[in-house]
Amino acid sequence: MNIREIALYLKIKGEPDEETVALIKEVYPSCAAVPYRCRAVYFPIEKTEKGFKLTGTDVKLEGRLASRHFDGCEGVYLFCGTLGMESERKLREIFSLSPKKAVVLDACFSEYLERKLDETENSLSSDGRTLTSRISYGYGDLDIAVQKKLYDLLEARKAGIYINESFMLTPNKSVIAIAGVRSKN
Repeated sequence: MNIREIALYLKIKGEPDEETVALIKEVYPSCAAVPYRCRAVYFPIEKTEKGFKLTGTDVKLEGRLASRHFDGCEGVYLFCGTLGMESERKLREIFSLSPKKAVVLDACFSEYLERKLDETENSLSSDGRTLTSRISYGYGDLDIAVQKKLYDLLEARKAGIYINESFMLTPNKSVIAIAGVRSKN
C-alpha cells in the first residue's frame, strides 16, 4: 500500500492526517479480497503518415502523443485490467455504512489497480525487451473512440470489462492501456 499515492487520489496535498492514514489502513485489506483480472495482446506496428498502425488490423495510433510515445518501437502491448464488479459491490456496501470510508476505499482501489497494472506491465517486459510507459486513449490528443477498437482486439469482455457507446468502461476500476515495445539492444 502506498499511502502517499492514495492521498493523491483523495486530493490531499502533502502528508495525510492521522485520521486519514488510520482509515486507509482500515479499509485497504478489502483491496486484496477483490480479484484482479487482466488480458494482454502483442501487435507489431507499422509507421504511417500520421502515426502508427497495428499490423494486421485497421487500428491506427495517431496524434502527437502516440507518435512520440511509440517512436522507435517495433510493436505494442495492448492490455486491460479490472477489479471487476466485486469492487463496485464492496464500495456500495461500505458506502451504506460510512460514505467517508467508501471515499477512502475508492482511492485505495485506484492505487491497488495501478499497482496491479504496473505488475502486468513488468511481466510483459520479462523477456528483456523494453516497454514504454503505458498510455490510455482519451488522454491528451488520443481519440477516445480508439478505445472501442482496443477493447475488441483484447476481447476485454472475457476479463469482465464492458464498454458503452461513450467509450466508458464498466466496472469503474477498469483500464485499457497500451505500451510500446522496443527491442533489446
